[in-house]
Amino acid sequence: MGLLDRPTSGRLFLQGQDTSHLDDHAITRLRGRSIGFILQFHHLLPAFTATENVLLPMYSAYGERLPVLVHRARELVARVGLTDRADRLASNPSGGQQQRVAIVRALAMDPPLRS
Repeated sequence: MGLLDRPTSGRLFLQGQDTSHLDDHAITRLRGRSIGFILQFHHLLPAFTATENVLLPMYSAYGERLPVLVHRARELVARVGLTDRADRLASNPSGGQQQRVAIVRALAMDPPLRS
């Protein structure tokens, strides 16, 4: 469902695009723009701040730290009540706070599919 595995038969379409013949790079790009994953374990990078962790999928998509992306990341962090943690390392907040950062990171690219 999340394009993590390839089908053994048939074809899988995501947003009208046949994914069965895409290479790994194309699948990764499509997944990053189309699916927001919220995993049971948050998988935040502890050396990065909450804002930087939220920016990661945007960096990947746009290749640079644009002011509009930083603003969006800060806005998302604020939406989950973590404004005071925005510039602190992601290893310091509680588990629940880390999970909230992971949730907004999954929503950062405004994916049409959320899992």
